[in-house]
Amino acid sequence: MANRMIERPGRVVAPRVWKHPPHRALAVAGRVLIALLFLVSGFNKLPHWGETAGYMASMGMNAVPLWLFLATAIEIVGGAALAFGVYYRTFAVLLALYLVPVTFIFHGFWRFEGMEAMIQSSNFLKNLAIIGGLLLVAAFKVEYRPHPETTGDFNDPKGIGGMEGRS
Repeated sequence: MANRMIERPGRVVAPRVWKHPPHRALAVAGRVLIALLFLVSGFNKLPHWGETAGYMASMGMNAVPLWLFLATAIEIVGGAALAFGVYYRTFAVLLALYLVPVTFIFHGFWRFEGMEAMIQSSNFLKNLAIIGGLLLVAAFKVEYRPHPETTGDFNDPKGIGGMEGRS
């Protein structure tokens, strides 16, 4: 595509590389990939309920059935909200808050030695990265409608329909 300049009086003029920037598609793809982690984790708890409850109890948790139910619900509902874009910013914050205690309870690498400490350290850092990704999802709203200065017509050769002749 030709590198066109966008003319806007009184503003810095920037080259227009893409007619339709890919940031929307990239944001949705990133959100869906993060959602996939929670959906798979949540749905995997269902057929392995007993094993998961046993593992949670072995980590010193009390009221395991309640916490397991809440964890499963948060992961499935939050993952679906991220994937389908329904209140995704709110659920991104909820999932990030959910991951904080999960990370410290289940991936506290300082409680382990040797190779297990290395594995848990890696999982701990991965969860921190996921929290960071969720905070980015929450911070930036992705609009699915055309910019107010455009016609929304994808065939508009200048990509700024209706702006010609304005001063």
